[in-house]
This record gives sequence, structure tokens and C-alpha cells, in this order.
Amino acid sequence: MRFTSRVFDDLAIWMLSVGVIIGLVFPPALVVFGVPRAIAISPFFFGVCLLAGVAVAGINIVLTRVVVMPRLRALVAGMRQVEDDIKDATFTGDWSRCDPDTCRLPVDSDDVIGESAAGFNRLIYALTRSHEVETRVTEFTATMSTQLELAPLCTGALASFLAATNAAAGAVLADVGGKLSVLATFGVVEAGALCENDHVRLVMQTASQRTSSYLKA
Repeated sequence: MRFTSRVFDDLAIWMLSVGVIIGLVFPPALVVFGVPRAIAISPFFFGVCLLAGVAVAGINIVLTRVVVMPRLRALVAGMRQVEDDIKDATFTGDWSRCDPDTCRLPVDSDDVIGESAAGFNRLIYALTRSHEVETRVTEFTATMSTQLELAPLCTGALASFLAATNAAAGAVLADVGGKLSVLATFGVVEAGALCENDHVRLVMQTASQRTSSYLKA
């Protein structure tokens, strides 16, 4: 049940309500346990119990704002920082202001607060990774537009894709004059053997069939 538009205000109302209810129920409950009725039901004792219930509720409200609120504010501040950095980078091209090292939040609790911080850190990593891939694709496109010779073009394309995928090795093969040839390679031992590999031949054959089908369509 919501009383206001602010979660912490609702929480404070619930805590105060529970404190008042406990203060009202506690005196009659003492009678059941043998406390003399004249003492347990007296106005003074009722007042003390109500005051104690309200005091406990107030302490809980303060602790909630001291312990939980700073972590939530840190999460909000981090999100706003990322939002501002994205807006600035869209126009300046400088994406170095916020990365997984500088913008990460501390994950110091095994609960929903810690999970929120961890989720924020994963979001920053995914955003950074996405931009890295975009940068590599842009570099690849620039390489294609500046190189006219096939060998430098394939070498540049392979370097860009290896950087984007964090792969340790790779090769570019093509059907040149009806013969499979290695046009570029990096980190591959005996790259020439790729042309005789059955798996590579199957991939090239499948790609050729799909291309032919697309052109006919």
C-alpha cells in the first residue's frame, strides 16, 4: 500500500504505524503474562509504551536513511554521470570520461543494493564494449575506403575484427580464380593448410550457395 509518491516516506509511515500499534497492544498483553492490571493498563504505562514504540520507529527511520539512502544516491549519481558523459561524447567524440574503472560502483553488500551496483557495473562494461566494437567497425570501414589493393585491405579488415572480438588468431580466405587462397592471416600456424581443411571448404561452399540464392532472388 502506498501513501505518498516517495518510498522512504511510505516506509516512515509504516514504521510509525507499527510502533504505535505495538505501544497499544503491549500493555494488555502484559496482563496475560501476569502483570497486575492496575499497572499494565494505567495511562502512564500506556503513554510510556506508545513513546517507546514511536522512538523505536524513529530510530529505524534514521538508520534506514543513514545506511540505505547513501548507497541509492551513489547509484543515482553514477547513472546521471553516465548520462552526461554519453551526451557530451555524442558531440565531442571523447568516450574516455566514463569506463569500467572510473565509473564503477563498490559492491559491498550481498543484497538487492549490492545487486543493483553490480548491475550498474555490468551496464558500464557492456556500454564500453559496445563502443569499442563500434570504433573497430568504423576503423574497418575507413580501411576499406582508403585501400584499393586487396592484400592491404584484407590485412586491415582482419586486424580490426580481431581487435573487436579479442580473438588470438584469424585468417581471411577467398575464392580467387576458382582456387581458395589465403589473403591475410595472423597468429595461424601453417595458414596454407586452411585451404585444404574440409570445414573451411564446407563453409566457403555454403557461403557461395547462399550468395547465389540471394542474387537470384
